[in-house]
Amino acid sequence: MKKTIISAAVLFSAILVGCGSSSNEDNTPEIVEPVAKTETKSATLESYLWSFDAGSPIRSTAALSDKTAFFATDTGTIYALSTTDGAESWQRNIGSKVSGNIIFAENTVLFLSKDGVFHALNAENGDTLWSVATAGESLVDQWDYHTNSPFYLDGMLYLASKSGVISALNVSDGSEAWSYTLDEKLRGTPLVIDNTLYVSSETGIYSINTTDGSENWHVFNYMPSSPAIDSGVLVVGSRSGLITGYTASTGAVLWTRSHGTSWVSGEPLAYNGNFYIGSSDDTRFESLNAETGEVNWSVSSGKNVFSKPAIVDDIVYMTSGDAYSSPGEGYIKALTLSGEILWMYTGSNFLSSPVVKDTTLFLGSDDGFFYAISVTQE
Repeated sequence: MKKTIISAAVLFSAILVGCGSSSNEDNTPEIVEPVAKTETKSATLESYLWSFDAGSPIRSTAALSDKTAFFATDTGTIYALSTTDGAESWQRNIGSKVSGNIIFAENTVLFLSKDGVFHALNAENGDTLWSVATAGESLVDQWDYHTNSPFYLDGMLYLASKSGVISALNVSDGSEAWSYTLDEKLRGTPLVIDNTLYVSSETGIYSINTTDGSENWHVFNYMPSSPAIDSGVLVVGSRSGLITGYTASTGAVLWTRSHGTSWVSGEPLAYNGNFYIGSSDDTRFESLNAETGEVNWSVSSGKNVFSKPAIVDDIVYMTSGDAYSSPGEGYIKALTLSGEILWMYTGSNFLSSPVVKDTTLFLGSDDGFFYAISVTQE
């Protein structure tokens, strides 16, 4: 695979605005040697620290260790790259699309593939530590860009399967601590707080007691996003065009924010009493007060948002892409907590979520490149 590096002189040429498949029978990944390309492919982002050509759209959200970035492609190849210069440590192909969140925990790389297998790889060399088959992970429709993702907490993985099963797995060996079955497809990433698991389905949101698997409450909502909680308020976006705030303890509706006919397709991020979330065809990204639902500010996302923002050192990073074209056009934007746009980059679709460590943002694109981008602009 080809790694591209540009000089530091080009690094600060970003646009500035404002003030500033099928798997193996035993689910063991195959070793794949880098293959020389017959054509030269160019990265679409104009400014970056380094880029890596993975040769396939990247819609998975990366995970980081101290010195390594882990991500996966639509063709099912998992990569481990140096965060310093993009040098490849290893790669493995599992034969099935991976487009959800990659998790790094206990020196293990964890992810769910489209064929319904949950994989645990050794972070040092990519060898399989264990794998567990779910009942299936078929996508809901063409707009369902991401495979489901696990939630990690205290040595346990909580996985919501599109088959309708919630599983609690031990990171060490993949053994199941408990499972709970719901009679509908589950979506996105569950959330566990104080022995309570919150999960979204095709038709609503569930609150489950993790000690005994009993249901605390269930509310109806059309294709809600993964949940987020702040100040006792649970928030989801939805395909009904609404952002809804619920009392987390009871499921009672506190407030709604309408986006008309536009899906609220982004994942909410909770931070210091506010939620940050993007929507689709009205191309908005906004901050809402957790307790009241009042809009603090709303800015253009540039394109459709199917990702979750990140906040580091009180700077908000969001991504967007063209839902109607691939590789399409996409944006990365950095904003203050008050909604002032500090800078933005334009490239091909960015449908995965940004991951920021220190002064570097890591992100994959539909152009097949994985980027390391400086967040420090002058």
